[in-house]
Amino acid sequence: AKHFDHLIQEHMMNMEWTKRIVTASLLLVTALGVHAKPYLEVLKNGKLDRIVADRIRVKFDRSAVVTRQGVSTTFTKNQYIRAVGDKPQYFDQAVAAGTTNPDKAIAALDQIIKDNFGLQWDLQAMAAKGKIQLKQNKPEDAVKTFKKMFTQNPKTMRDEPLSNFF
Repeated sequence: AKHFDHLIQEHMMNMEWTKRIVTASLLLVTALGVHAKPYLEVLKNGKLDRIVADRIRVKFDRSAVVTRQGVSTTFTKNQYIRAVGDKPQYFDQAVAAGTTNPDKAIAALDQIIKDNFGLQWDLQAMAAKGKIQLKQNKPEDAVKTFKKMFTQNPKTMRDEPLSNFF
């Protein structure tokens, strides 16, 4: 009986975390919003400024390579606040496939995560992937996905309103 009670308690804790993670992920997706062109947010003279670009690529060391009119400039991770890339062409299709073909959707979202490292769409793809995993009744996989999302971008846990949930 004690073992059964422990399993029920553990399940309830997992469900509570699952609800918190889903809520935080939905807020993250909403907060990221939609934009027209890639941009880099920087602080210039104490004010937030957007550098609109033709293309942005974030390297694994978190430096961002911004290309404007054929000229590339590299910003170190300490020189910018956030990089936002173009919305991947097949993002909406991948998310929509989550209801009809979740395995195909997760494969497509994994590719988006890989191709859009550090450009905010990787975070949106991770949030969508986690939601699909929850719908598949795979909470352990979803938690791993959300942990990766928060580890890859710790700001998502610190920034309001997400910090209210953790």
